[in-house]
Amino acid sequence: MKKYLIAILGILFCVPFLMAQNSSTVNSFGDQNTVRVDQVYTFPGNINATMVDQNGFYNLTEVDQIGAENSATVGQIGDENYADVWQDGLTNKTNIYQDGEGNDAWAHQPFDGMLSAPTKMTSRIDQGGFYNKAHLDQYYGACNYADATQRGEFNRASSYQDGMMNYITLTQYGFENDAAVRQIGDYNTYSVYQDGGLNYAGSYYFGPITPNEQFGDGNGGYISQFGFENYAFTDQVGDGNGATVLQQGDVNFGTVAQTGMYNVGMVDQWGGFNVGTITSNGDYHYGAITQSGFENDAVITQNTLPLP
Repeated sequence: MKKYLIAILGILFCVPFLMAQNSSTVNSFGDQNTVRVDQVYTFPGNINATMVDQNGFYNLTEVDQIGAENSATVGQIGDENYADVWQDGLTNKTNIYQDGEGNDAWAHQPFDGMLSAPTKMTSRIDQGGFYNKAHLDQYYGACNYADATQRGEFNRASSYQDGMMNYITLTQYGFENDAAVRQIGDYNTYSVYQDGGLNYAGSYYFGPITPNEQFGDGNGGYISQFGFENYAFTDQVGDGNGATVLQQGDVNFGTVAQTGMYNVGMVDQWGGFNVGTITSNGDYHYGAITQSGFENDAVITQNTLPLP
């Protein structure tokens, strides 16, 4: 009797363990929707979870999960939307929502086997409209957050994070806006807000957009664009720098480039065809440009001389 009791208890303990590997739920309503989910758990008892809801035609979702306690949620309403989730690490979270037609979203949290696997990364993409594209990449490190919200048509947003406790938000309303941010380091923050059309948050030389970049720790960047064909770019190398570009109007150009520590630069433009450039090399510089009107041009260059 004791042997049977031990056997029964062993089964009761083992069943939850065997069942709690991975979890995947797919709901598709419409015609010719496709979902592919590939889950591989690496730590017994810690599950990966996926939820996919599709309502429409010709939507495609692909999810790859390797690791433990990763979660992915995808919702697609409309036609010909594409969502791609790649999670390879621990306790990462991705949420993608698409409402419209031809939207493209990917959120990648990969591990290439060289450094530590991504841990506690969060990606969120919310697309409403037509043919918007958002690509969020979170590589090494932990606790990074990336968010892209798009409303309109043919908007493009991309981000890359490598480090710890970095934060990015990209918000686009309108059409054919471009925003790109790359962070390498820790405790960096960056936000882009675009409302209008054909705005660029990042340098654009008649080719692929070059992202606004942060290399170092504790840097902060913010770009706000209202209007059409505005161009804004920031580049931060060092620690504790702050860069802001505010544009309201059309065809304004604003640039802040910082190398060093604790520099502050701000370009504020109202009107059209204004050009504002701040370049700071060294530490503890402050530069501010305010332009209101048309065809104004301002340049600030700041350098720190080496000690004798």
